[in-house]
Amino acid sequence: MVILDVGSKYRFDSDIFTHPFPAGCSVAECQSACCCGGAIIYGVERRRINSLRKQILPLLEPKNRGKNWFVRVSAKDCNRCEPKALSKKYLASLASMAAPGNYCVFFNKKFGCVLQKLAADKGLEKWALKPLGCVLYPLVVDSHHVIKADKDLDDELWCCKKHAHKTTVFRACKAEIEHAAGKAALKKLEKLEKKFLKKPRSSPV
Repeated sequence: MVILDVGSKYRFDSDIFTHPFPAGCSVAECQSACCCGGAIIYGVERRRINSLRKQILPLLEPKNRGKNWFVRVSAKDCNRCEPKALSKKYLASLASMAAPGNYCVFFNKKFGCVLQKLAADKGLEKWALKPLGCVLYPLVVDSHHVIKADKDLDDELWCCKKHAHKTTVFRACKAEIEHAAGKAALKKLEKLEKKFLKKPRSSPV
């Protein structure tokens, strides 16, 4: 493992170049399982979402319209968070974390993520309103601002099955990395990849 500094807010674990992953997420195969566990978010993200409450409410499934959207998490949950988020007591999570097995309150079975749909309806970039933790997954940000692959994924998930692995998490998540770190950082990572890849994958993306 090597931590790579590519000149952005975030650094990267070199394991992203070798960690296996499908060529992309398949909703048909996993039934949006990544929207079941909730996501740790930051105060600025929570405030942005709350500021759009009137626009979000009609898009939620009826059963979720009266629920609290966020819950506090303890220090033991912040291993994937920036320390400043906890120190400022802005640390929160999507309310689904309080109810294991349930979908995120912002997930609507008709069209997926409510926050992503609202951004599209407003003519914004599709991830403009979505928490970074949701956008990046299965990449996660640790307490040192390092983006890495989540190696603790549940083995029952489709994306963990070896038969589904066609490429690496880096190649599958380039758009998400660019969203988080910028185009210049992505280009630097593309150049660095050659140094860490032992042999080319059969199905690059």
